[in-house]
Amino acid sequence: MSNDIKLSERLLMSVRMVTGPVECIADVGCDHAHTDIKLIKDGTALKCIAMDVRSGPLEKAADNLKLYGCTENVELRLSDGLDALKAGEAGFVIIAGMGGVVMENILERGLGSNGHLNKNKPVLVLQPQSHIYEVRKWLYDNGYQITDEDMCYEDGKYYFAMKAVPVESDLQIAGDVNETAGTGFFADGKSFPITGAELHFGPVLLARESTLMKKYLTETFYKAQRKLSQVGRSTSEEARLKQAYFKNIAEMTGGIVADMDNFKVKINGLELEYSADTTYREIAEEFQKDYDHQIILAMVDGELAELSKKVACDCELKFVTVSETPGIATYNRGMILLMLKAFSNVLEPGQLEKITVEHTLGTALFCTFFSKIQLTEAILADVKADMKRMVELDLPIEKSSMRTVEARDLFADSGMTDKEKLFKFRRVSNTNVYELDGYTDYFYGYMPASTGILKYFDLQLYSDGFLMLLPDKKEPEVVKPYEDRPKLFATQHAANAWGESIGMGTVGDLNTAITMGSISDMILVQEAFQEKKIADIAEKIKERGDVKFAMIAGPSSSGKTTFSHRLSIQLMTLGMKPHPIALDNYFKNREDTPKDEDGNYNFECLEAIDVEGFNKDMTRLLKGECVELPTFNFKTGKREYKGNTLQLGPDDILVIEGIHGL
Repeated sequence: MSNDIKLSERLLMSVRMVTGPVECIADVGCDHAHTDIKLIKDGTALKCIAMDVRSGPLEKAADNLKLYGCTENVELRLSDGLDALKAGEAGFVIIAGMGGVVMENILERGLGSNGHLNKNKPVLVLQPQSHIYEVRKWLYDNGYQITDEDMCYEDGKYYFAMKAVPVESDLQIAGDVNETAGTGFFADGKSFPITGAELHFGPVLLARESTLMKKYLTETFYKAQRKLSQVGRSTSEEARLKQAYFKNIAEMTGGIVADMDNFKVKINGLELEYSADTTYREIAEEFQKDYDHQIILAMVDGELAELSKKVACDCELKFVTVSETPGIATYNRGMILLMLKAFSNVLEPGQLEKITVEHTLGTALFCTFFSKIQLTEAILADVKADMKRMVELDLPIEKSSMRTVEARDLFADSGMTDKEKLFKFRRVSNTNVYELDGYTDYFYGYMPASTGILKYFDLQLYSDGFLMLLPDKKEPEVVKPYEDRPKLFATQHAANAWGESIGMGTVGDLNTAITMGSISDMILVQEAFQEKKIADIAEKIKERGDVKFAMIAGPSSSGKTTFSHRLSIQLMTLGMKPHPIALDNYFKNREDTPKDEDGNYNFECLEAIDVEGFNKDMTRLLKGECVELPTFNFKTGKREYKGNTLQLGPDDILVIEGIHGL
């Protein structure tokens, strides 16, 4: 077995704070003893006492100790906190992986004024996962000084570790959290102030001003501001206390961030500096001249961000334009909000019941209009004019957070029953909403910073609703005339109507069915409906009599192969002999496959298929010849011939499926 054991950065923080070699270390809440094994293997500790309140983790720890050959160096003890540790037995104590309230309770029982370890205090390495302020305050109140701290960001969460050593005098903490909290004393008698900021964020971490700490403080500042806006809507005593707390946090972090150096931002090979109050939009305006299309989003260290957000850390910044998939999707969401706001402006109060964005038709969005009045060209013209007016004004699209129950009530009052149903099942306590000039709505996805970018669109009446024509990412400044797709529209319209007829018009309806226990019946109904549709297709093929090819097309993972087999079964019930054929088997060999603009193989273009070979085989089959069909080996990237032959008889039909089927 290798001597090395891999630990996450979170666990390694605690290990690095132990200055060894140490004769004995106690590990409280040892879980599976990974930290203890690392300390022994690195020679940092000669002995470890691994303690846990549960027997299960200790049993797993025993297995790990045996696996890594550490059974002689690590003693396992069943212990509630420090209860089973004797005075003077360990020079270091590590406590990690638990909440701050639990940790403070453990420390108080073992090391407080009445604790059994109080007279011979060990050095502490602590990693509370919450209530860190309370843990730091306990340390200073009980004769400890924090001498080292570290932090990391792992799996979407910040983790903090601290090392505390006992000092000669207890450090008394008092005062408001955003003022000097008291005075502490070093072992040599020199005093030092302890501020509320140091208790909240750590004296060592604040002094180091690391890039990660800057990011954490900036995010905490903006989070506190958002919380203040939320609790500001309530007048309860609980809300008043929360408001005071978040106000203190905002003032502390705001002051610290303001005093920090500017953030270093790398953009297109340049390293620039920006203050924490700089938005990504302001930076984007500096670089817009370098891009052919409008910038609509930022990419911060590989993660998408709205332009309204502010610089929060040293980072690498890239920009996303409307010519990219995330960019055009953001543009479309912004257009929907703009259109809805314009309708609310143009129509009189009470006239509009709701507008529903049903589905796409090419680059257009088909919308239904529910109102006491009929939708006319004149109304659409007024709506379009109002949309252009708001584009000219470049109104901000503001993101805010509100309690989910308040959002649900808001949508109910606005007649948005579909979103009211949706939010009924939303479990998180808060919800992000977007506001445009007093009109509030919920969108799942990123939004533009303002209306000024939403210049290209058109509206036209269509069927029983209207179309909002939008640009394509290939030409994001061009709105092309709508090319009618009557069959596609009829299919999508029929699917929506069928969903409404069985009470499944929205995601909220689906959630209701699940909670009511009727979802199994809904699935069976859907399966039966689809099978009926496939049977109807098979009947039409049979009625025509001369069909030899049935072509099935659709995007990747759309169910083409499954559909082809189900259609084949229905054809067999009518006495026909179907032969499913995958167009994928006619892919060109990998070395002949074309590549896209990014240098990746483009399997979706028609040139990726050996069209000549496919046509030749199909022509021979139609002539009644026996043809050996290929099988594409995706591992080797080559077509192979394995003796798979086919000859069509009078009742035979080819069921051909693939993204190139049409």
